[in-house]
Amino acid sequence: MKILKLLFFLICLFTSVNLFAQQTPTVTISVKNAPLETVLAQIKKQTGISFFYDKEILATAGKITVQAEKADPQTVLNQCLKNTPVTYTVVGNIIVLANKNSKKNEDGTLKLNNNLFSQATVHGTVYNIHGTRLNGATAIVKRTRQGTNADENGEFVLDNVRTNDTLRISYMGYGTEELPVAAQNEFNIQLKETTNELDAVEVQAYGTTTKRLAIGEISQVNAHDIERQPVTNPLLALKAMVPGLLISPTSGYSNAPVKVEIRGRTSIDPTSISDPLYVIDGVPLVQSNIGAFQSSSYKNGSTGLQQAGITYSGGQSPFANINPDDIESISVLKDAAATAMYGSRAGNGVIIITTKKGKTGETKIVATAGERISRVIGHYDMLNTSQYLQMRREALMNDGLSPTVANAPDLALWDTNRNTDWQKQLWKSARSTFAQAAISGGSELTTFRVSGRYSAAKDVAPLSDLNTNKSANVSFNLDHHSANHKLTVLVSATYGYNSVNQITNGLASTLAPSLPPIYDDKGNLNYADWNNAGIGFSFPFASLLQPSRSSTDLLNSSFRVGYQVISGLNVSVLLGYNLGLNNNNTITPIASQNPLFAPTGQAYFGNSKTNGWNITPQIDYNRYIGKGKLTAIIGANLNSTTASGVTTFGFGYTSDNLLKSVNNAAFSSTNQSNSQSKYVDVHGSLNYNWADKYIVEVSGNYDGSSNFGPGRQFGAFGVVGASWIATEEKWLRSALPSWVSLVKLKASYGTTGQYPNVAYQYLSQWASTPAAFGTPLYSYNGVVPLVPIHAVNQDYHWETDKELNMAMDLGFVNDRYSIHAAVYRKRSNNQLALIPTPIFTGFPNVQGNSQANVQNSGLELSLNARLIDAKDFTWQANIFFSHNENKLLAFPGIQYTSYYTTQLVGKSLNTVYLLHYKGVDPQTGQRSYEDRNKDGIILQGNTLPGGAGDDRVTAIDLSPKFETSMVNRFNYKGISLDVQFSYRKMMALIPSTGAAGVFNANVPLDVFNNHWQKPGDISPYPRFTTLSSDGYFDKSDGAYTDGSYLRLQNVAISYSLPVGR
Repeated sequence: MKILKLLFFLICLFTSVNLFAQQTPTVTISVKNAPLETVLAQIKKQTGISFFYDKEILATAGKITVQAEKADPQTVLNQCLKNTPVTYTVVGNIIVLANKNSKKNEDGTLKLNNNLFSQATVHGTVYNIHGTRLNGATAIVKRTRQGTNADENGEFVLDNVRTNDTLRISYMGYGTEELPVAAQNEFNIQLKETTNELDAVEVQAYGTTTKRLAIGEISQVNAHDIERQPVTNPLLALKAMVPGLLISPTSGYSNAPVKVEIRGRTSIDPTSISDPLYVIDGVPLVQSNIGAFQSSSYKNGSTGLQQAGITYSGGQSPFANINPDDIESISVLKDAAATAMYGSRAGNGVIIITTKKGKTGETKIVATAGERISRVIGHYDMLNTSQYLQMRREALMNDGLSPTVANAPDLALWDTNRNTDWQKQLWKSARSTFAQAAISGGSELTTFRVSGRYSAAKDVAPLSDLNTNKSANVSFNLDHHSANHKLTVLVSATYGYNSVNQITNGLASTLAPSLPPIYDDKGNLNYADWNNAGIGFSFPFASLLQPSRSSTDLLNSSFRVGYQVISGLNVSVLLGYNLGLNNNNTITPIASQNPLFAPTGQAYFGNSKTNGWNITPQIDYNRYIGKGKLTAIIGANLNSTTASGVTTFGFGYTSDNLLKSVNNAAFSSTNQSNSQSKYVDVHGSLNYNWADKYIVEVSGNYDGSSNFGPGRQFGAFGVVGASWIATEEKWLRSALPSWVSLVKLKASYGTTGQYPNVAYQYLSQWASTPAAFGTPLYSYNGVVPLVPIHAVNQDYHWETDKELNMAMDLGFVNDRYSIHAAVYRKRSNNQLALIPTPIFTGFPNVQGNSQANVQNSGLELSLNARLIDAKDFTWQANIFFSHNENKLLAFPGIQYTSYYTTQLVGKSLNTVYLLHYKGVDPQTGQRSYEDRNKDGIILQGNTLPGGAGDDRVTAIDLSPKFETSMVNRFNYKGISLDVQFSYRKMMALIPSTGAAGVFNANVPLDVFNNHWQKPGDISPYPRFTTLSSDGYFDKSDGAYTDGSYLRLQNVAISYSLPVGR
């Protein structure tokens, strides 16, 4: 027996042929009633394959008859042993014959005597296809699950490895390789980047992970999807691409703020924004709210980099200063497990933007230039002049009036044959031109990337030539490693400049088609025709000569240095800095005003500055303990942010040439706002991955903020989560169909928080004016008095949000098809909010902790499929779905707050409470509403919605019911086609809610064709009247309709030229 063991060892030691590899020689054999040993000898002679067996086993096989021509050895063996008691198993590079009744392992393979196998130490080096050594690659022995990490040179050493073992080599973002050891003790392993979405790298808090291993809920949109979207703001590329994320532009201007909401509204305070924490290359982006005139709010989102002045766009999104083509990925962190290490700053989620880095290889230059055309593809179907004038005559008749110059200049004075489609005249197509270039490359030790972009765009807006948006961007990234790969230095910087000119005129669709021309014969605004009618104050085109200009600079930079102390232990520190500057002015020239009133010019000037710096030291440690891998992170963050804004109002200008400077104004008034806050935290996480089967993670954050008063400055937040990759269980794997490749379950529960965006509300602040641009107090004996400008509360404290998340991942056909489903519940209590107070206290509100308890719960789905994966043609499809339910769970004492008339416990915070519209009264032609208490009076808004004395009986939730989208990507040779559809189910206001028949108020054709005209008419629209609306309709359910839409979100087609060889 010892001789047999020695023989088996020698065979394993010197055999280097992989039995069933593609290079294995074929077998041609024809024998009849021959001994099995004879057949094996012929197979060995033709292929070089060695066999290990006991002579007694051969005798039980009997005589063998087999015939094969150029067949693979496995097929020949199966034929030989088909009707015999003999079976075989492959061990490394040899074949072992045994009796079919021999003992078997759990997975069904033959149980061999382990004493037959020798033990040795193996050494390996792991590379990628570019030759870069993969520091931190994982090498484990598949049998024992014992493993180690590759060192800074990509090298690893494993002891006590048997010749029958298999090594499993993996690295995040790369495909896994499994290698039989056999007699080999030196390995050079090249890993290829994965094409499996479940194993692709995802950026998470202070690190990276994959969908397969992640505990938290993370959705990532990569460069390919961002580049294919025709957007200038990269946030808009996320629209309908991330389940649970709602992206809503606040206006049609390309630089305007974008409202972002992750998993629903959490605060009852209408002044609280829903924006998440933004992190760009590890640096938190400053988001302040000190604007005196245009402030951030839940409805309009954050004003961004504009913290002073007035602009038509309502703010300046900082992301309008970032080139979408410089972005490698955008990760959206949605639950407590994903965001806990960001602590209180992550109460609304986190969006991490990672810019592109250079890659090892030859230096590449990529240049792109193009022109885009934007246009309105549809117009409202409004009345022409004939129909409009007919409507006006009928309205006057219904009101018992005769047309005069005073009440109907459109009928009695102006040209009744003039017919202008104002939508077509004012809303023009817009052209945008851009050019960009990037140079990148580098060696194994140093890579770099430098890019630049210039864009000159026009917005689809009134007279688009006057609505321009010019921008310039520069990006730089440098990644350097020392020769021994222990030291890493990463430098990243992005700079963007944005210059915007805007005008506005939102009345284009409702202007009467018979209005006189905009300009007179001299090119001046045509006030004369309006003055002749005595209504010069109603001239609708003054805004066309009242431009708003804004210029913005944004710098974001980071410097990171890291050092690998020993294999698995890394220390690093990141230094970050960002700076945002905004200068804007909005003018009211004399030329835009009615000359009848001898006007003077006016101007608003705004200057904002926001900046912040952060220092983030971190220690990462990972090692194998038992059959699992322990990963630990501990770090800290020190962050300081400041914001300042100065708004100056100048008036009394005697010449339009003087409007560019406030120094030329006859009078001026200035408001200045400042904010400064500091934030510090200690954060950490522990993750233990046992055999890629059971994963447990604990993470947390201990925060401190200067925005709270003494004794309340610190708060602790944490989360615990676990996942079970069930398909790694042998008992379940054997029970499942072979086409099921992944079953994963995960759950987490934890807390996050919020801290106030407004600093130092616990301290009394004083000024010489009681409000922004208020009248300065009179001095007394030369002393200027001061008054408090806000209520003081020293007791407000950290808000704590509790979140439960459960999810399941399924993979089919080697993960070619995958499904991710997540359900969640988030509860927000002790909310930091501006609490309304009686005005007789001197202030309308005070910073505090609201007792409102708000819950968001929902379902998110992602389906991914590689439907066709052929050599020349591929088709990949993604479907996303999200549904969120918002509910005010409880609000003790709500009856003592102003929310008593606008919110109901058990309903969504976005619910509006409305009168019930009964339709048009057939006898009077007027709109009618339900009088709930039959008292003959329509009452609204003075008490509990739907309560005694309130006729609001209808509740409509304006939150989207669900959102879904489908993305298809087709590739045929060098041609790529991306098609994206999105659908949102929601309620919305109807386009027209006012009365029909009012002067200079055009209406849709449907209203004209279906309005009430005589008693007995059953009509959806009321009679024409020159009077304004009854004041009830826009506060009734009649003003709302199904606002759901199906949108072709994007179509992108491209062709890549063949690369020469």
